[in-house]
Amino acid sequence: MPVGRLLEGERQADVVLRVASDATADPERFARLPLVTAEGRIVPLGAVADVEIAPLRTAIMHEDGVRTILVRLDARGRALDAVAHDVGRAVAATALPAGVYAEVGGEYAAAAAARQRLVGLGVLALLGIFVLLVLDFRSARLAALTMVNVPLAFVGGLAAVLLAGGGQLSLGAIVGFVTVFGITIRNGIVLIAYFQQVERAHGRVLDHAGLVRAAADRLAPILMTALVTGIALLPLLLLGGRAGGEIEQPMALVIVGGLFTSTWLNLFVVPVWYARVTTPAGAPPRGARAAPP
Repeated sequence: MPVGRLLEGERQADVVLRVASDATADPERFARLPLVTAEGRIVPLGAVADVEIAPLRTAIMHEDGVRTILVRLDARGRALDAVAHDVGRAVAATALPAGVYAEVGGEYAAAAAARQRLVGLGVLALLGIFVLLVLDFRSARLAALTMVNVPLAFVGGLAAVLLAGGGQLSLGAIVGFVTVFGITIRNGIVLIAYFQQVERAHGRVLDHAGLVRAAADRLAPILMTALVTGIALLPLLLLGGRAGGEIEQPMALVIVGGLFTSTWLNLFVVPVWYARVTTPAGAPPRGARAAPP
């Protein structure tokens, strides 16, 4: 127990008594240390205290000015989130002494904070891209059509996580979603911009056959983007067991799965919806011929 307290400005520190190290190895010798009582009598320490040998913390850690002790554990065979949730429930059900509280932190808390921050920044990035597309196309409907590639890529990325990633939405998987969203939006921009370029060159809107030809013209660059990205990520898929693979492999898995679905659906869905979006209200469908009077 402290024998006093020292005040230095706003700092407070306990005053403790230190003795020679050889005295602490013998409890009986330590118990014979003389103490002076308030009445001036001298008594041995053993008369007023129980002296015994017991484990002692070699270091006292502080965090935000509060004494802290860390209990570390590793998760093996189970997902870190599941283990952290079980630990949190066990801690919440444990009655702690007054002035003592516990919290679950470490890698789990850092990953959760990073995941939340990354999702928020990703949403802001998508909103910024939408605003730029509206300014470029001068049409909110075309901008929204370009953003259709986001759910098309999300379907493939989510399927890859469920089928090959164990269903765990890790930090690497979220990074993969943000990356594949950018690639697929770029493919949609290429396709819609080319439709507008062909329409300006011919001075008329494209019919169904023209949309099919224009989409076929953009097939090569869109496929090359997907193939080159997929080939570059192939080593990350095959070598995911090495150090760092717990982040890189889920990221590569989501990107490849998202590119697979968005690339093909982009070539089929976007032209059809482009025809509907750009057809004036009340006008006959593209490719339809008016009946003779």
